[in-house]
Amino acid sequence: MDYLQWQSSLSAEDVFLGSETFAYPELLDDGSIIYLTALKDDKNRSALVRKIGDREQVITPKPYHLQTQISEYGGKPFWLSDDHIIFANRDDQCLYSQSIKALLDTGASEPVAISASANNEIWRYTDIHVLHSGDVIFIAEYQNTVDHTEQSFIGYLAGAINALDDSIDSQQQSLEPVVLVKGADFYSNLVVDEENGKLAWVQWDHPNMPWDDVDLCSCTIDFTDNVLSVSDVGTVDLTNISSGAKSVCQLMFASTGDLFFSADFVLQGNQQRKQDTLDGEINNGFEPLNYWQVYRLSISTGEIQQLTSERAEYGYPHWVYGDSRIAESHDGKILVIESKPSGDRIVAIDQDDLSKTIVFDGQSTLQSLSTLKGTSSCLLVSLPQAGPPELTSLDLNSTKVQQTVLKTSSAPEFDVSRAEAVEYSTRDGAVSHGFYYAPFNKEYELTLSQTKAPPLLVMVHGGPTARAYGHYDVQKQFWTSRGFAIFDVNHRGSSGYGRAFRDALYGHWGDMDASDIIDGVEYLIEQGKADPERICIRGKSAGGYAVLRALTEYPDRFKAGANYYGIGNLVTLANSTHKFEKYYCDQLLGETFDNKVANSPNSRYHQRSPINKVADLNSSMIIFQGLLDKVVPPQVAQELVKALEAQQQTYSYVEYADEGHGFRQSANNIDAWNRELAFYKQVLSC
Repeated sequence: MDYLQWQSSLSAEDVFLGSETFAYPELLDDGSIIYLTALKDDKNRSALVRKIGDREQVITPKPYHLQTQISEYGGKPFWLSDDHIIFANRDDQCLYSQSIKALLDTGASEPVAISASANNEIWRYTDIHVLHSGDVIFIAEYQNTVDHTEQSFIGYLAGAINALDDSIDSQQQSLEPVVLVKGADFYSNLVVDEENGKLAWVQWDHPNMPWDDVDLCSCTIDFTDNVLSVSDVGTVDLTNISSGAKSVCQLMFASTGDLFFSADFVLQGNQQRKQDTLDGEINNGFEPLNYWQVYRLSISTGEIQQLTSERAEYGYPHWVYGDSRIAESHDGKILVIESKPSGDRIVAIDQDDLSKTIVFDGQSTLQSLSTLKGTSSCLLVSLPQAGPPELTSLDLNSTKVQQTVLKTSSAPEFDVSRAEAVEYSTRDGAVSHGFYYAPFNKEYELTLSQTKAPPLLVMVHGGPTARAYGHYDVQKQFWTSRGFAIFDVNHRGSSGYGRAFRDALYGHWGDMDASDIIDGVEYLIEQGKADPERICIRGKSAGGYAVLRALTEYPDRFKAGANYYGIGNLVTLANSTHKFEKYYCDQLLGETFDNKVANSPNSRYHQRSPINKVADLNSSMIIFQGLLDKVVPPQVAQELVKALEAQQQTYSYVEYADEGHGFRQSANNIDAWNRELAFYKQVLSC
């Protein structure tokens, strides 16, 4: 029996409707937990759930739908203060407040608006902090749809929370944002130390992306006549660590007032330093500054200390806001998530002697680390290698940390194919990475031909600075249970392997990532893990662009490809994409965009646009596009379709009127996956 004759009990409906999600768990004072979920029976409405023991309650009433659209990619859409839950609502992007006291007393809390929306004006918020004065400090993004002005800034709503207890007129007076800090193109990672009157944040300007070169900044909070203002706004000098460009993320003020953060650097000259690693091994000359390491800025002396020196990442590229990978425990230790390709673990750093201990090593991917002041509990989301996601609690108040799985994502029972880490040589003498998943379905285990390799489905992540992980993913099992092997590739440009690996793609986008993909496929073919006659490839966004480049540059290697909102014409993208990525292509291609020359054969924008090489295609293609996409707008896909038609190439094109960048509706995802599966089977049966 051939692999593609396998039948699987795991349907697309199971994948997108059968698995419950939970994100950003946080503890309330009464010991209950709140987390964010997508309500499958309510069109994936994003809402908060309160978990009290085994009982769960949706606490976000209809029609509110939690989502911030700042920088289009958004991120965590809710924030806790001592007394309130603040959230961003998808439809108007306004901020709303729910009383935690009312929630604990009565089990319900009606949202009240604390920010305003206006005709022709769009406000988007993130990184919310509520001061004891009732002022709400945040990062905001402002757009005027008439004159197209845009501004990002740090601001506040004056007495927004206190106004909730006053008259309606007082509420209305509190809704207009006040600017505290402006001038940079972008802001992120805003943290507040109210006791010491300090703010800290990260900011950057075009053409940089936040993983290129940013400034770590701080200021003092002042109150004069009950009016909030800031002073001593300045940049933290990091040149004593490295004079190179730096990426800073994961900021946190500790109870001591010291500022902790992660940073990596472009190294200038010979800055090699040999240091002992956490595991007691010498680092063999690797440069720790090449990875996001943890640092401490002393509030009293201004001294900056490097606290880790691992071949591991303590940060990741800033695409979305709010996923915390650093927290302070009840005993003052700093908890950080250390990430390696083999999995993540939690490391505790003693603030006094800077010693480090491993607190939790679950052989999994870890997310959303949080603690509650005055308790020994720590919450996180764990993504194991062989099972569905878990909401995990750690009790740090014992010699041996106690782990309790509070909740496991519902998932149908089926056979799990586990990831195998792959490392292979590239054509230019470098090394690239990925994860291989063998096809697995116990019902057909004894029917396999031992001489024939399975069909291979190559998966390419987006970004291109994102990364593939080796944890369990029900979406991958959909394919492996149907006889496909999977190669989830981490080409150069991916995060997780140090800055040099990530930056290697600059100037080579569309070439190096495509060749890394091909080199990985050839390696798997040589290992007998893939049928060379049945190779397919799929990807989304920048991964979709890599799919198009691989199909047009290496037309004889693939039978079919699936392109989800990918990029066919880089010129069209440069003319139409959003502010956040306006100059990103310039960085990736190593050429400043000039609309007058970008369409000429001498321009990399022309040379690396797959649309100009569709005549070379020797494989079929299916294309999926959301009509609300502002990152890769619909005209990019529609232009590609016209080129395919002109060249009489075989393709299928599907649009979804209610989707943006990254499909959210279960019905649309189910439809797309069923179409994609049928497409592959039709092509591979020829």
